[in-house]
Amino acid sequence: MPVSDAAMPQGTTSGPEPGGERGAGMMRAAPRTLSGWAEFGRLLRHLRRRAGLTQSQLGLRLGYHHSLISKWESGLRELPAPLVARLDTVLGTGGELGAAEARLRAAGSAPRPLTAVVPAPARPPSRPDTPAVRHLDEHGRPEPPLAADETATLLGFLDHQRATLAWKCEGLDEAGLRATVATSSLTLGGMLKHLACVEDRWCSHWLHGRDPHPPWDTVDWAADPDWDWNSAAGDSPRQLRTLWRDSVTRSRRLVAEALAESGPERLALRARPDGSRASLRWILCHLIEEYARHNGHADLIRESVDGRTGA
Repeated sequence: MPVSDAAMPQGTTSGPEPGGERGAGMMRAAPRTLSGWAEFGRLLRHLRRRAGLTQSQLGLRLGYHHSLISKWESGLRELPAPLVARLDTVLGTGGELGAAEARLRAAGSAPRPLTAVVPAPARPPSRPDTPAVRHLDEHGRPEPPLAADETATLLGFLDHQRATLAWKCEGLDEAGLRATVATSSLTLGGMLKHLACVEDRWCSHWLHGRDPHPPWDTVDWAADPDWDWNSAAGDSPRQLRTLWRDSVTRSRRLVAEALAESGPERLALRARPDGSRASLRWILCHLIEEYARHNGHADLIRESVDGRTGA
């Protein structure tokens, strides 16, 4: 049965709403479908539904906002060749999208470098978890904004690091996620589980003072301080990726809530033993540091698995 697509957030537009604060009395022209890409979009929608994914779920796997997936499926945005290849991998299409893109290229509708425009709601003026414009690099990762405010810059760098981890783990089977380098016991699977734990620990447990989410709520950390790393060997690739993606989704929502309350100065609700509490600014910096450190490890492990390199 086809999976229903996630609805756009109320008030989300690519411009002023008719009758809104900035759009009273204005009429918007219908979006223009790009020549040749409507058929590609219909194929993408069919393959996504065949894979049992909503637009939000596919966007999460790729690191993009679901509104951009909707534009691709409607033929309103072109896709660069590297992103088409990623879609084929994520959806398990056997190269159907790549073949369709090759036909477009042969017909003169070759994709251009992509600038992903993520609409911002009219009210409030901006969403702290979704920068208005994101440029995507050759690996489909959102690049941090060059001249944004503090919050957008921090979130931009964090999302870039998250997308880097997803790229380093992309397409690997159980053996690939369990591979090690030299005498180190670090694995990409362990990295996914560890960073899922880090996301929940800082954005839920510390920032909002909540009890640990499963599976962390039943762990005896005193018996095994590295349980997140060690237990990953018993999890399937699907379980590890789902655990990490769910943690990231939850973190984005919780960080947005905290930012809406009092910005990056918002203090964690849970205090350290000495009574001190970290600010949201500190937490975001720490998450960036944590991801960047482990992505360096991920570079070496992935190269040892199949030769893939790149930072």
